[in-house]
This record gives sequence, C-alpha cells and structure tokens, in this order.
Amino acid sequence: MTTAGMKHRLAAACAMFALWLAPLPEAQAAREWEGMDLVRYCTGETVLFDESICRAYLQGILDAHDYYQLEGKHPKAFCLPKDKAAREKGEKLVPLWLADFPERYEDSSIELAIDALSVIFRCDTRQK
Repeated sequence: MTTAGMKHRLAAACAMFALWLAPLPEAQAAREWEGMDLVRYCTGETVLFDESICRAYLQGILDAHDYYQLEGKHPKAFCLPKDKAAREKGEKLVPLWLADFPERYEDSSIELAIDALSVIFRCDTRQK
C-alpha cells in the first residue's frame, strides 16, 4: 500500500472516530446516521465539521466496495475512474444528487451514498 493510500485510510478512520465521539442530542443518540446527516456533512451545513467528513465517509464506502469486490463478496455497485481528478469531481456531485431526493433523507446514509455513487460512477456493462 502506498503512503498516500495509508494516509487516506488513516484520515477516514480518524473522521469516523470523530463522528463516534461527537455529542448528539438526547433524542438522536439512539439512532444511526440518516440521509439528512449525510446531506449536512456533504454540503458543509453543520458548524462542527466541514466537507472533509463527507469525503472521508465516501472514501470509506469506496474502500469497502473495493475490498469486497476483491474478495468476491458482492456485485459491483459502481465503477470508479482511475483518474483522481475525475473521482474527486464525481464525489463533489454527491451533495447535488442528495439535494434531488429530499424525500429520502430518512433513509440510511450508506444506502443514499451507494445509490448516489452508482449513478455518478455508473459502470459500463462491459466492465461488470
């Protein structure tokens, strides 16, 4: 693994740890992250965090997807471009995709993120 790859994984782990430590209001403490939480973090709508939380969350999903693909544990949900600039451009489209589906803000954030990534990084049928 490259140094850059290790830094990405460390950043994602730190971000998820920070989310775990972040205090939640009493009414929300028992629930898991919902789509609206993802919208807030991906659009910078929250005071505590910035868009790096969104990017770290998405990177964790991308890493997990790649891992399970290598292990043959699930079908390919999306296909990432090899070009870093194209990936970053696609990641920035996630908040726009989320804004188009406010009725889904109660869905789980993982479900919304994977749906967004599968539209943004649609696989060519020859790649499946």
